[in-house]
Amino acid sequence: MARCAFSASLLFFLGLSALVCFPRSATAEWSAIAEGKVSYTDDVTNFSAARRLQFNEDPSQPTGIPTQLSDVIWDPSLEVIRPSSSTLGPNELSIKAQGFIFTNNPIFNHGDYRLQFKQGLSPDTSLLLRYRNVPNQFLGSNTERRTGSSLIQEERVSSHTWRTELEHRVNESLTLTLIGHYGLRFYNDAFTERDTKLWTLGPQVLYVVNPRVAVSLGYIYERGLADGRGNTQFNDDVSYRLHAVSVGMDLTLIESLSLHMGY
Repeated sequence: MARCAFSASLLFFLGLSALVCFPRSATAEWSAIAEGKVSYTDDVTNFSAARRLQFNEDPSQPTGIPTQLSDVIWDPSLEVIRPSSSTLGPNELSIKAQGFIFTNNPIFNHGDYRLQFKQGLSPDTSLLLRYRNVPNQFLGSNTERRTGSSLIQEERVSSHTWRTELEHRVNESLTLTLIGHYGLRFYNDAFTERDTKLWTLGPQVLYVVNPRVAVSLGYIYERGLADGRGNTQFNDDVSYRLHAVSVGMDLTLIESLSLHMGY
């Protein structure tokens, strides 16, 4: 499956390069955004996964067995952005690297790397392409089933996800988005029967009620197929079906203050 991930990544980058390299009508300028956040959690096992369980990220991100370990997490990130223009219209390339550094539990340290490209196809239509890689993330200690000895082993997963969003503004109030998502998850040797291929499809609607209020509603269906499905020797099939619904509201309280609520 690792070769499959490499091939898919290569095709993605070739397609992205083709879009980026069209003749540009304006000179591209790079900018950078550096951030640093500090968080506290009373469950280090599920903290990092919960950060990506959002509707527009990876709502089926694997989680570990909950623990009572608390910690302070440092979250530095750097994003470089290049707006430009191609024969298709305006576009923006974004590359972001983010780290999660656990003060007292460094085994949970990991990185999150994202490449994103958004291309305007018309004044009302745009296409977003996103690739995300989270390598060798520690989920926790778990019982392996491959040896028959039920040994306690570290469980780790490396995730590759490709996401597309085709967005179209119907009018000043209504915007429709079609979401597609494909992913590969590779587990360490003790849990390779859990290696998973997944795909996602669904729509999202944004409605602007007035200049201060906007509401959104989205639905996605996701199917994950594990390599170990149907294997009675390991009996460790983590295949799944996921139905996810997202409801959100954005309120502009004053010009410099807004509130986002989501479920």
